[in-house]
Amino acid sequence: MKIAAAQIDCVPGEVETNLRTLERFSERAKEASAELIVFPELSDTGYEMAAVRRTAQPWTEGAVPRLCAIAKRLSLAILCGVSERVAGSIYNSQVLINASAAIAGSYRTCHLFRAGRVDEG
Repeated sequence: MKIAAAQIDCVPGEVETNLRTLERFSERAKEASAELIVFPELSDTGYEMAAVRRTAQPWTEGAVPRLCAIAKRLSLAILCGVSERVAGSIYNSQVLINASAAIAGSYRTCHLFRAGRVDEG
């Protein structure tokens, strides 16, 4: 299996801009015959806590559906760090999307953001 690792510059809080970057890098990985591309944590929102709090969304909206569409269009598996808003909490999570656009796995880190502060869990 050929795996591409993408080190990208994210723009804090600019989810649409970051998604375009993720798509461009995914296209490059596919052109290089990769079957999986791996992105860093919080690739959707950037790693700035104020931006994460402001722009994190549930996985039914925002970055995850877009990443599923990219995976399906390119027949490429994607492992990406994304913010995940669930009720009043925000998680720094990883999502694994297979080449058929299904979520094949996920992982939440031990820390989460709640009510403007970082909690250790």
